[in-house]
Amino acid sequence: MKVLFDPIYSTQPHKCSSAYKYKRIASDLLAARDDAFIYWPIPDWSDEEARDWFSKDPRIKYIETEACKDRVREYQIFYKELEDRISFFGSLWDYDVLITMRTALVPIIRASMNSPRLKRLPWMKKVVLLEEMAILGFRKTVPTSNPAVQDISTIAGYLASDVSYITANHVRDGIIQTAKGIFAPKQVMSLREKLRLASPISLQEVQTKAPEHMFKRGEEPFCLGFVGRMSNSMTRLPEVYEVMDKNWILKGDKGFKVIISTVTTGIKLTPPDFVIVEHNPRDVFWKRVREDMHLVISMSIDAEFSLSLIEPVMLGTPLVIAREEWTEGLLGPEYPFFVDNKTQAYGMVKAFHDNYAAMYERFLEWRGSTFVPRFGPNGIYSRNLYEDVLSEIVAYDDYVAKKLIEDHPVRGNNAVAKIISERVQDRESFNLMEVLEELAEDGAFRNLGNKLGEANVNRNLTFMSPWHEMKVLLRTFYGFTDASVEVGHMRKKAQ
Repeated sequence: MKVLFDPIYSTQPHKCSSAYKYKRIASDLLAARDDAFIYWPIPDWSDEEARDWFSKDPRIKYIETEACKDRVREYQIFYKELEDRISFFGSLWDYDVLITMRTALVPIIRASMNSPRLKRLPWMKKVVLLEEMAILGFRKTVPTSNPAVQDISTIAGYLASDVSYITANHVRDGIIQTAKGIFAPKQVMSLREKLRLASPISLQEVQTKAPEHMFKRGEEPFCLGFVGRMSNSMTRLPEVYEVMDKNWILKGDKGFKVIISTVTTGIKLTPPDFVIVEHNPRDVFWKRVREDMHLVISMSIDAEFSLSLIEPVMLGTPLVIAREEWTEGLLGPEYPFFVDNKTQAYGMVKAFHDNYAAMYERFLEWRGSTFVPRFGPNGIYSRNLYEDVLSEIVAYDDYVAKKLIEDHPVRGNNAVAKIISERVQDRESFNLMEVLEELAEDGAFRNLGNKLGEANVNRNLTFMSPWHEMKVLLRTFYGFTDASVEVGHMRKKAQ
Protein backbone atom coordinates (compact mmCIF):
# COMPACT_ATOMS: atom_id res chain seq x y z
CA MET A 1 0.00 0.00 0.00
CA LYS A 2 1.17 3.51 -0.80
CA VAL A 3 0.26 6.72 1.00
CA LEU A 4 0.77 10.23 -0.36
CA PHE A 5 1.36 12.96 2.19
CA ASP A 6 0.21 16.48 1.33
CA PRO A 7 1.17 18.76 4.24
CA ILE A 8 1.19 22.56 4.34
CA TYR A 9 4.24 23.87 6.15
CA SER A 10 3.94 27.04 8.22
CA THR A 11 7.67 27.30 8.85
CA GLN A 12 10.81 25.14 8.60
CA PRO A 13 9.55 21.53 8.91
CA HIS A 14 11.45 20.71 12.11
CA LYS A 15 9.69 23.65 13.80
CA CYS A 16 6.26 23.02 12.26
CA SER A 17 3.59 21.24 14.34
CA SER A 18 1.85 19.99 11.18
CA ALA A 19 5.06 18.34 10.00
CA TYR A 20 5.35 16.63 13.39
CA LYS A 21 1.89 15.14 12.90
CA TYR A 22 2.92 13.69 9.55
CA LYS A 23 6.14 12.34 11.02
CA ARG A 24 4.20 10.54 13.75
CA ILE A 25 1.71 9.14 11.20
CA ALA A 26 4.62 7.90 9.07
CA SER A 27 6.25 6.21 12.05
CA ASP A 28 3.03 4.47 13.06
CA LEU A 29 2.23 3.30 9.54
CA LEU A 30 5.70 1.93 8.76
CA ALA A 31 5.73 0.11 12.11
CA ALA A 32 2.31 -1.43 11.42
CA ARG A 33 3.10 -2.74 7.92
CA ASP A 34 6.35 -3.71 6.26
CA ASP A 35 4.75 -3.35 2.82
CA ALA A 36 3.64 0.26 3.34
CA PHE A 37 5.37 3.06 1.44
CA ILE A 38 5.10 6.83 1.65
CA TYR A 39 5.50 9.70 -0.81
CA TRP A 40 6.39 12.83 1.18
CA PRO A 41 6.79 16.26 -0.49
CA ILE A 42 9.17 18.65 1.27
CA PRO A 43 9.49 22.36 0.47
CA ASP A 44 12.46 23.45 -1.60
CA TRP A 45 13.20 26.14 1.00
CA SER A 46 13.85 23.59 3.76
CA ASP A 47 17.19 24.28 5.44
CA GLU A 48 19.84 21.69 6.31
CA GLU A 49 18.60 21.22 9.88
CA ALA A 50 15.08 20.56 8.60
CA ARG A 51 16.30 18.02 6.05
CA ASP A 52 18.22 16.19 8.76
CA TRP A 53 15.06 16.11 10.89
CA PHE A 54 12.99 14.04 8.43
CA SER A 55 12.76 10.30 9.09
CA LYS A 56 15.46 8.24 7.43
CA ASP A 57 13.66 5.20 6.05
CA PRO A 58 14.00 3.52 2.62
CA ARG A 59 10.21 3.17 2.51
CA ILE A 60 9.79 6.95 2.37
CA LYS A 61 10.36 8.83 -0.87
CA TYR A 62 10.95 12.54 -0.33
CA ILE A 63 9.95 14.80 -3.18
CA GLU A 64 11.40 18.29 -3.21
CA THR A 65 8.69 20.65 -4.32
CA GLU A 66 8.04 24.33 -4.79
CA ALA A 67 5.85 25.59 -1.97
CA CYS A 68 4.69 28.99 -0.85
CA LYS A 69 5.74 30.06 2.64
CA ASP A 70 2.32 31.69 3.05
CA ARG A 71 0.10 28.84 4.19
CA VAL A 72 -3.06 30.83 3.40
CA ARG A 73 -2.09 30.76 -0.28
CA GLU A 74 -1.16 27.09 -0.06
CA TYR A 75 -4.68 26.34 1.13
CA GLN A 76 -6.27 27.72 -2.03
CA ILE A 77 -3.91 27.31 -5.00
CA PHE A 78 -4.33 24.19 -7.13
CA TYR A 79 -1.07 24.60 -9.02
CA LYS A 80 0.36 22.38 -11.74
CA GLU A 81 2.88 20.60 -9.53
CA LEU A 82 0.13 19.63 -7.10
CA GLU A 83 -1.99 18.27 -9.94
CA ASP A 84 0.96 16.17 -11.09
CA ARG A 85 1.30 14.64 -7.63
CA ILE A 86 -2.32 13.80 -6.94
CA SER A 87 -3.95 13.16 -10.33
CA PHE A 88 -4.63 9.66 -11.64
CA PHE A 89 -2.38 10.39 -14.64
CA GLY A 90 0.38 12.12 -12.63
CA SER A 91 3.88 11.13 -11.58
CA LEU A 92 2.70 9.42 -8.35
CA TRP A 93 -0.34 7.67 -9.79
CA ASP A 94 -0.02 4.47 -7.73
CA TYR A 95 -0.82 5.87 -4.26
CA ASP A 96 -3.87 4.46 -2.45
CA VAL A 97 -4.47 7.01 0.33
CA LEU A 98 -3.98 10.78 0.33
CA ILE A 99 -3.51 12.59 3.65
CA THR A 100 -4.00 16.27 2.90
CA MET A 101 -4.55 19.60 4.65
CA ARG A 102 -5.99 21.50 1.66
CA THR A 103 -9.61 21.56 2.78
CA ALA A 104 -11.18 23.81 0.14
CA LEU A 105 -9.31 22.02 -2.64
CA VAL A 106 -10.50 18.51 -1.75
CA PRO A 107 -13.42 18.55 -4.25
CA ILE A 108 -10.97 19.42 -7.05
CA ILE A 109 -8.45 16.90 -5.76
CA ARG A 110 -11.16 14.25 -5.60
CA ALA A 111 -12.12 14.86 -9.22
CA SER A 112 -8.51 14.83 -10.39
CA MET A 113 -7.41 11.70 -8.54
CA ASN A 114 -10.03 9.54 -10.24
CA SER A 115 -10.49 8.80 -13.95
CA PRO A 116 -13.84 9.63 -15.60
CA ARG A 117 -13.85 6.00 -16.68
CA LEU A 118 -14.02 4.94 -13.04
CA LYS A 119 -16.65 7.36 -11.81
CA ARG A 120 -18.54 4.50 -10.17
CA LEU A 121 -15.42 3.40 -8.29
CA PRO A 122 -14.22 6.58 -6.51
CA TRP A 123 -13.48 4.51 -3.38
CA MET A 124 -10.40 2.99 -5.03
CA LYS A 125 -8.52 5.89 -3.44
CA LYS A 126 -9.14 7.43 -0.04
CA VAL A 127 -8.84 11.04 1.16
CA VAL A 128 -8.02 11.73 4.81
CA LEU A 129 -8.17 15.42 5.76
CA LEU A 130 -6.21 16.93 8.64
CA GLU A 131 -7.73 20.33 9.39
CA GLU A 132 -5.16 22.77 10.75
CA MET A 133 -6.77 26.10 9.86
CA ALA A 134 -10.50 26.05 9.12
CA ILE A 135 -11.06 28.95 6.72
CA LEU A 136 -14.57 30.01 7.68
CA GLY A 137 -16.29 33.32 8.26
CA PHE A 138 -16.93 32.76 11.97
CA ARG A 139 -13.19 32.44 12.73
CA LYS A 140 -11.82 35.57 14.36
CA THR A 141 -8.19 35.22 13.31
CA VAL A 142 -8.30 33.38 9.99
CA PRO A 143 -7.98 35.68 6.95
CA THR A 144 -10.90 35.39 4.54
CA SER A 145 -11.42 37.34 1.32
CA ASN A 146 -14.99 36.24 0.55
CA PRO A 147 -16.43 34.57 3.67
CA ALA A 148 -19.73 33.47 2.13
CA VAL A 149 -17.98 31.70 -0.75
CA GLN A 150 -15.21 30.29 1.43
CA ASP A 151 -17.75 28.87 3.87
CA ILE A 152 -19.20 26.86 1.00
CA SER A 153 -15.85 25.66 -0.37
CA THR A 154 -14.47 24.71 3.05
CA ILE A 155 -17.50 22.69 4.07
CA ALA A 156 -17.60 21.09 0.62
CA GLY A 157 -14.05 19.95 1.35
CA TYR A 158 -15.17 18.12 4.48
CA LEU A 159 -18.04 16.51 2.58
CA ALA A 160 -15.72 15.43 -0.26
CA SER A 161 -13.24 13.80 2.14
CA ASP A 162 -13.71 10.29 3.47
CA VAL A 163 -12.89 11.49 6.97
CA SER A 164 -11.85 14.87 8.41
CA TYR A 165 -10.01 15.40 11.68
CA ILE A 166 -10.69 18.51 13.75
CA THR A 167 -8.64 19.14 16.89
CA ALA A 168 -10.64 22.03 18.37
CA ASN A 169 -14.16 21.45 19.68
CA HIS A 170 -15.33 25.04 19.13
CA VAL A 171 -14.23 24.81 15.49
CA ARG A 172 -16.16 21.57 14.95
CA ASP A 173 -19.29 23.12 16.47
CA GLY A 174 -18.85 26.22 14.31
CA ILE A 175 -18.43 24.14 11.16
CA ILE A 176 -21.69 22.32 11.78
CA GLN A 177 -23.57 25.53 12.57
CA THR A 178 -22.24 27.16 9.39
CA ALA A 179 -23.20 24.11 7.33
CA LYS A 180 -26.78 24.28 8.61
CA GLY A 181 -27.18 27.66 6.91
CA ILE A 182 -25.89 26.39 3.55
CA PHE A 183 -26.60 22.70 3.04
CA ALA A 184 -29.63 20.43 3.34
CA PRO A 185 -30.14 18.44 6.59
CA LYS A 186 -29.07 15.19 4.91
CA GLN A 187 -25.71 16.69 3.98
CA VAL A 188 -25.27 18.15 7.45
CA MET A 189 -25.83 14.65 8.87
CA SER A 190 -23.17 13.31 6.50
CA LEU A 191 -20.86 16.10 7.62
CA ARG A 192 -21.34 15.16 11.29
CA GLU A 193 -20.31 11.60 10.51
CA LYS A 194 -17.18 12.65 8.64
CA LEU A 195 -15.98 15.29 11.12
CA ARG A 196 -14.05 13.68 13.96
CA LEU A 197 -12.83 15.57 16.99
CA ALA A 198 -9.45 14.09 17.85
CA SER A 199 -6.56 14.86 20.16
CA PRO A 200 -2.93 14.85 18.97
CA ILE A 201 -1.62 14.25 22.49
CA SER A 202 -1.30 11.21 24.71
CA LEU A 203 -1.99 11.30 28.45
CA GLN A 204 1.10 9.15 28.94
CA GLU A 205 3.10 12.32 28.26
CA VAL A 206 1.76 14.25 31.30
CA GLN A 207 4.63 15.46 33.48
CA THR A 208 5.09 17.53 36.63
CA LYS A 209 7.91 20.03 37.05
CA ALA A 210 10.99 18.57 38.66
CA PRO A 211 11.80 20.15 42.06
CA GLU A 212 14.92 21.83 40.67
CA HIS A 213 12.83 23.61 38.02
CA MET A 214 10.09 24.89 40.34
CA PHE A 215 10.22 28.63 40.96
CA LYS A 216 11.80 29.49 44.33
CA ARG A 217 11.01 33.02 45.36
CA GLY A 218 14.04 34.93 46.61
CA GLU A 219 16.49 32.51 44.97
CA GLU A 220 16.08 33.11 41.21
CA PRO A 221 14.39 35.38 38.65
CA PHE A 222 10.80 34.57 37.76
CA CYS A 223 10.57 33.44 34.11
CA LEU A 224 7.44 34.20 32.06
CA GLY A 225 7.15 32.43 28.72
CA PHE A 226 5.34 33.27 25.51
CA VAL A 227 4.95 30.55 22.86
CA GLY A 228 3.37 30.19 19.45
CA ARG A 229 2.82 32.62 16.57
CA MET A 230 3.13 36.37 17.00
CA SER A 231 0.77 38.78 15.26
CA ASN A 232 -0.13 42.21 16.59
CA SER A 233 -3.90 41.80 16.78
CA MET A 234 -4.64 38.05 16.81
CA THR A 235 -2.35 37.37 19.78
CA ARG A 236 -2.90 40.80 21.39
CA LEU A 237 0.82 41.45 21.48
CA PRO A 238 0.54 45.06 22.78
CA GLU A 239 -1.34 43.79 25.84
CA VAL A 240 1.07 40.90 26.37
CA TYR A 241 4.06 43.24 26.12
CA GLU A 242 2.46 45.61 28.65
CA VAL A 243 2.09 42.76 31.15
CA MET A 244 5.75 41.88 30.58
CA ASP A 245 6.81 45.52 31.00
CA LYS A 246 4.95 46.02 34.28
CA ASN A 247 6.43 42.88 35.79
CA TRP A 248 9.89 43.86 34.57
CA ILE A 249 9.59 47.30 36.17
CA LEU A 250 8.57 45.82 39.52
CA LYS A 251 11.32 43.20 39.13
CA GLY A 252 10.26 40.86 41.94
CA ASP A 253 12.70 39.64 44.60
CA LYS A 254 15.44 38.40 42.27
CA GLY A 255 14.36 39.93 39.02
CA PHE A 256 12.07 39.01 36.15
CA LYS A 257 12.81 37.60 32.71
CA VAL A 258 10.86 36.63 29.61
CA ILE A 259 11.57 33.96 27.00
CA ILE A 260 9.61 33.97 23.75
CA SER A 261 9.78 30.75 21.73
CA THR A 262 8.05 31.29 18.39
CA VAL A 263 7.99 30.08 14.80
CA THR A 264 7.34 33.66 13.64
CA THR A 265 10.52 35.06 12.10
CA GLY A 266 9.22 38.43 10.90
CA ILE A 267 7.89 39.87 14.19
CA LYS A 268 6.29 43.20 13.26
CA LEU A 269 5.91 44.55 16.79
CA THR A 270 9.29 44.51 18.51
CA PRO A 271 9.28 42.97 22.01
CA PRO A 272 10.65 44.89 25.01
CA ASP A 273 14.47 45.07 25.15
CA PHE A 274 14.80 42.64 28.06
CA VAL A 275 12.91 39.85 26.26
CA ILE A 276 14.81 36.84 24.86
CA VAL A 277 13.38 35.76 21.48
CA GLU A 278 14.15 32.28 20.18
CA HIS A 279 13.05 30.24 17.16
CA ASN A 280 13.46 26.77 18.61
CA PRO A 281 13.01 23.32 17.14
CA ARG A 282 10.43 21.44 19.16
CA ASP A 283 12.85 19.48 21.33
CA VAL A 284 14.51 22.71 22.47
CA PHE A 285 11.08 24.31 22.94
CA TRP A 286 10.03 21.42 25.20
CA LYS A 287 13.22 21.81 27.23
CA ARG A 288 12.58 25.54 27.65
CA VAL A 289 9.02 24.89 28.84
CA ARG A 290 10.05 22.14 31.25
CA GLU A 291 13.16 23.68 32.73
CA ASP A 292 13.17 27.46 32.25
CA MET A 293 9.63 28.83 32.00
CA HIS A 294 7.71 29.04 35.27
CA LEU A 295 4.52 30.32 33.63
CA VAL A 296 3.27 30.85 30.08
CA ILE A 297 1.03 33.71 28.99
CA SER A 298 -1.43 33.76 26.06
CA MET A 299 -4.02 36.39 25.20
CA SER A 300 -4.89 35.02 21.73
CA ILE A 301 -8.32 35.80 20.33
CA ASP A 302 -8.76 32.46 18.53
CA ALA A 303 -6.78 29.37 17.57
CA GLU A 304 -7.12 25.71 16.68
CA PHE A 305 -6.00 23.02 19.14
CA SER A 306 -2.70 24.94 19.66
CA LEU A 307 -0.16 22.29 20.58
CA SER A 308 2.24 25.04 21.65
CA LEU A 309 -0.17 25.90 24.49
CA ILE A 310 -1.30 22.39 25.38
CA GLU A 311 2.27 21.12 25.57
CA PRO A 312 3.17 23.39 28.52
CA VAL A 313 0.17 21.96 30.41
CA MET A 314 1.34 18.44 29.55
CA LEU A 315 4.91 19.25 30.56
CA GLY A 316 3.88 20.76 33.89
CA THR A 317 3.95 24.51 33.21
CA PRO A 318 0.77 26.50 33.99
CA LEU A 319 -0.85 29.01 31.63
CA VAL A 320 -2.23 32.46 32.22
CA ILE A 321 -4.66 32.61 29.33
CA ALA A 322 -7.45 34.81 28.02
CA ARG A 323 -10.96 33.47 28.54
CA GLU A 324 -12.32 32.99 25.02
CA GLU A 325 -14.63 30.51 23.33
CA TRP A 326 -11.65 28.60 21.96
CA THR A 327 -9.79 28.43 25.29
CA GLU A 328 -12.87 27.22 27.16
CA GLY A 329 -13.38 24.60 24.46
CA LEU A 330 -9.78 23.49 24.84
CA LEU A 331 -9.26 23.61 28.62
CA GLY A 332 -12.83 23.58 29.90
CA PRO A 333 -14.59 26.54 31.57
CA GLU A 334 -13.26 25.47 35.01
CA TYR A 335 -9.63 26.38 34.28
CA PRO A 336 -8.54 28.43 37.34
CA PHE A 337 -6.18 30.87 35.60
CA PHE A 338 -8.39 32.44 32.93
CA VAL A 339 -8.17 36.23 32.66
CA ASP A 340 -10.48 38.73 30.97
CA ASN A 341 -8.04 41.57 30.36
CA LYS A 342 -4.42 42.69 30.72
CA THR A 343 -4.97 43.99 34.28
CA GLN A 344 -6.15 40.56 35.41
CA ALA A 345 -3.26 38.97 33.49
CA TYR A 346 -0.76 41.15 35.36
CA GLY A 347 -2.39 40.24 38.66
CA MET A 348 -2.30 36.53 37.85
CA VAL A 349 1.40 36.63 36.94
CA LYS A 350 2.11 38.45 40.21
CA ALA A 351 0.11 35.84 42.15
CA PHE A 352 2.30 33.08 40.72
CA HIS A 353 5.41 35.04 41.63
CA ASP A 354 4.25 35.71 45.17
CA ASN A 355 3.20 32.14 46.01
CA TYR A 356 4.22 29.76 43.26
CA ALA A 357 3.82 26.60 45.32
CA ALA A 358 0.17 27.30 46.21
CA MET A 359 -0.74 28.34 42.64
CA TYR A 360 1.04 25.28 41.26
CA GLU A 361 -0.97 23.03 43.56
CA ARG A 362 -4.18 24.57 42.13
CA PHE A 363 -2.83 23.86 38.64
CA LEU A 364 -2.10 20.21 39.43
CA GLU A 365 -5.50 19.76 41.08
CA TRP A 366 -7.27 21.14 38.01
CA ARG A 367 -5.13 19.11 35.63
CA GLY A 368 -5.89 15.87 37.46
CA SER A 369 -9.60 16.48 38.00
CA THR A 370 -10.59 18.24 34.77
CA PHE A 371 -7.93 18.25 32.05
CA VAL A 372 -6.93 14.59 32.16
CA PRO A 373 -10.55 13.31 32.12
CA ARG A 374 -11.24 15.46 29.01
CA PHE A 375 -8.67 13.32 27.20
CA GLY A 376 -9.61 10.07 28.91
CA PRO A 377 -11.87 7.21 27.67
CA ASN A 378 -15.16 9.10 28.12
CA GLY A 379 -13.87 12.64 27.60
CA ILE A 380 -14.60 15.04 24.78
CA TYR A 381 -11.08 14.46 23.39
CA SER A 382 -11.06 10.70 23.95
CA ARG A 383 -10.30 9.92 20.29
CA ASN A 384 -6.57 9.90 19.67
CA LEU A 385 -5.65 11.45 16.33
CA TYR A 386 -2.81 9.08 15.47
CA GLU A 387 -4.57 5.89 16.48
CA ASP A 388 -7.64 6.86 14.51
CA VAL A 389 -5.74 7.92 11.38
CA LEU A 390 -3.79 4.66 11.45
CA SER A 391 -6.99 2.63 11.72
CA GLU A 392 -8.38 4.48 8.69
CA ILE A 393 -5.40 3.86 6.40
CA VAL A 394 -3.52 0.77 7.57
CA ALA A 395 -5.84 -1.75 5.88
CA TYR A 396 -7.45 0.36 3.19
CA ASP A 397 -6.07 -1.84 0.41
CA ASP A 398 -7.82 -4.81 2.03
CA TYR A 399 -11.09 -2.85 2.08
CA VAL A 400 -10.75 -2.06 -1.63
CA ALA A 401 -9.93 -5.68 -2.46
CA LYS A 402 -12.94 -6.98 -0.53
CA LYS A 403 -15.24 -4.49 -2.23
CA LEU A 404 -13.94 -5.42 -5.69
CA ILE A 405 -14.30 -9.16 -5.07
CA GLU A 406 -17.81 -8.85 -3.67
CA ASP A 407 -19.26 -6.12 -5.90
CA HIS A 408 -17.17 -6.21 -9.09
CA PRO A 409 -15.77 -9.77 -9.50
CA VAL A 410 -15.88 -9.50 -13.30
CA ARG A 411 -12.96 -7.06 -13.16
CA GLY A 412 -10.78 -9.99 -12.19
CA ASN A 413 -11.04 -11.14 -15.81
CA ASN A 414 -9.26 -8.05 -17.15
CA ALA A 415 -7.25 -9.21 -20.17
CA VAL A 416 -4.31 -6.86 -19.61
CA ALA A 417 -3.98 -7.88 -15.96
CA LYS A 418 -4.00 -11.55 -16.94
CA ILE A 419 -1.23 -11.14 -19.48
CA ILE A 420 0.86 -9.02 -17.10
CA SER A 421 0.52 -11.71 -14.44
CA GLU A 422 1.67 -14.39 -16.87
CA ARG A 423 4.59 -12.27 -18.09
CA VAL A 424 6.04 -11.66 -14.60
CA GLN A 425 5.40 -15.03 -12.93
CA ASP A 426 9.11 -15.88 -12.69
CA ARG A 427 10.29 -12.43 -11.65
CA GLU A 428 11.15 -11.42 -8.12
CA SER A 429 9.68 -7.98 -8.78
CA PHE A 430 8.73 -5.79 -11.71
CA ASN A 431 7.81 -2.27 -12.69
CA LEU A 432 4.29 -2.18 -14.07
CA MET A 433 5.02 0.50 -16.67
CA GLU A 434 8.14 -1.32 -17.90
CA VAL A 435 6.14 -4.53 -18.34
CA LEU A 436 3.49 -2.61 -20.27
CA GLU A 437 6.22 -1.23 -22.52
CA GLU A 438 7.44 -4.79 -23.14
CA LEU A 439 3.93 -5.86 -24.08
CA ALA A 440 3.57 -2.84 -26.37
CA GLU A 441 6.82 -3.73 -28.17
CA ASP A 442 5.57 -7.31 -28.58
CA GLY A 443 2.32 -6.01 -30.09
CA ALA A 444 0.27 -7.75 -27.41
CA PHE A 445 -2.37 -5.02 -27.40
CA ARG A 446 -3.42 -2.58 -30.05
CA ASN A 447 -2.56 1.07 -29.32
CA LEU A 448 -0.97 0.19 -25.96
CA GLY A 449 2.20 2.05 -26.93
CA ASN A 450 0.29 5.25 -27.50
CA LYS A 451 -1.28 5.03 -24.07
CA LEU A 452 2.14 4.77 -22.44
CA GLY A 453 3.04 8.21 -23.73
CA GLU A 454 0.26 9.94 -21.81
CA ALA A 455 2.56 12.33 -20.01
CA ASN A 456 1.77 14.73 -22.85
CA VAL A 457 -0.27 17.49 -21.19
CA ASN A 458 -2.29 18.05 -24.33
CA ARG A 459 -3.82 14.58 -24.27
CA ASN A 460 -7.54 14.46 -23.60
CA LEU A 461 -8.18 13.65 -19.92
CA THR A 462 -11.04 11.30 -20.76
CA PHE A 463 -8.76 9.01 -22.75
CA MET A 464 -5.90 8.81 -20.26
CA SER A 465 -5.47 5.37 -18.75
CA PRO A 466 -6.14 4.85 -15.01
CA TRP A 467 -3.03 2.78 -14.28
CA HIS A 468 -3.80 2.69 -10.56
CA GLU A 469 -6.76 0.45 -11.37
CA MET A 470 -4.36 -2.00 -13.01
CA LYS A 471 -2.24 -2.04 -9.87
CA VAL A 472 -5.32 -2.69 -7.74
CA LEU A 473 -6.48 -5.53 -10.01
CA LEU A 474 -3.05 -7.18 -9.85
CA ARG A 475 -3.08 -6.82 -6.09
CA THR A 476 -6.63 -8.08 -5.59
CA PHE A 477 -6.97 -10.92 -8.09
CA TYR A 478 -3.40 -12.02 -8.90
CA GLY A 479 -1.52 -11.90 -5.61
CA PHE A 480 0.87 -8.97 -6.14
CA THR A 481 1.70 -6.07 -3.84
CA ASP A 482 3.76 -2.88 -3.77
CA ALA A 483 7.50 -3.51 -3.57
CA SER A 484 9.22 -0.16 -2.96
CA VAL A 485 8.92 3.62 -3.23
CA GLU A 486 9.57 3.34 -6.96
CA VAL A 487 6.34 4.26 -8.73
CA GLY A 488 4.68 1.14 -10.20
CA HIS A 489 7.14 -1.29 -8.56
CA MET A 490 5.41 -4.54 -7.55
CA ARG A 491 6.23 -8.04 -6.33
CA LYS A 492 4.50 -11.30 -5.51
CA LYS A 493 2.88 -11.33 -2.07
CA ALA A 494 4.63 -13.49 0.51
CA GLN A 495 2.78 -16.73 1.10
